[in-house]
Amino acid sequence: MKALNVFFGSISGSIVGFAFIVAFGTSLYGGTAFATEAEHQEIVAYVNGTAITREYINTVARDLHARTAHLPPHEREAIALRHAINTTLAAQKATEEGLLDDKIVQRHFDYLHRNILEDVYRGRLIAQSINEEAIRTYYEREIKGMERRTEIRTRHILLAKQADADRIQQEIKRGGNFIALARSFSIDRATSGGGGDLGYIRKGHMVAPFEGVAFALQIGEVSRPVKTRYGWHIIKIENKRLLPPPSLDDVRAQIVKALTRRATREFYATLRNQAEIEIIKR
Repeated sequence: MKALNVFFGSISGSIVGFAFIVAFGTSLYGGTAFATEAEHQEIVAYVNGTAITREYINTVARDLHARTAHLPPHEREAIALRHAINTTLAAQKATEEGLLDDKIVQRHFDYLHRNILEDVYRGRLIAQSINEEAIRTYYEREIKGMERRTEIRTRHILLAKQADADRIQQEIKRGGNFIALARSFSIDRATSGGGGDLGYIRKGHMVAPFEGVAFALQIGEVSRPVKTRYGWHIIKIENKRLLPPPSLDDVRAQIVKALTRRATREFYATLRNQAEIEIIKR
């Protein structure tokens, strides 16, 4: 039971089980089950002699976060404290009436026991494997070393009708100035004043027909008229450049998540390989 105290207190999402342990500790150990642990924590309240610690309140607050996130901090804390007191009171009363030995309660304890041991054990092993060296190695191999993406500096002239687009394209072939024609004829008011300048674009940022043609063009090349839901585009590519890889700090959180997923898969694979598992078929 004492081991469970530590596990329940350290895992968010096990409030009910933890509250039972708090309340049951008082009944089973005469109010001293949490005395040693509580001495090293800030005690927020006592409920019939059972200490409710700051750590427990923080656990409750995390589980209630989705419902209380919009509230100011002092209100969130007050709600968490009220919830903790109510839960502890109910658990104490249930203990007095003998529910500690109830089969349903025991099944829940068994479930929580296994899950908390799993969470703590797995978490500690994974935390040991995800260090700065592992993060930097992943960055060098998987991110910095990957193929760099291309950006293209793009202009376009947008026309409502294909006939107008064909006419403008022919004028460009005869030497017409692309920027001047965009200013005079493009119906894209957001870019026409700048000569149709769209700036640098990356794949995935434009509609598919436009993007497919634009990224196939060479620098200085002008496209045939391209139909999209906006109208008919004449596209010109002015420059191409390779994007630099993101910095380590920019992708650190992403790397930690990836390493955690990989370590979790390896963790369970190792356990299964070392175990004797028999599944009973009905």
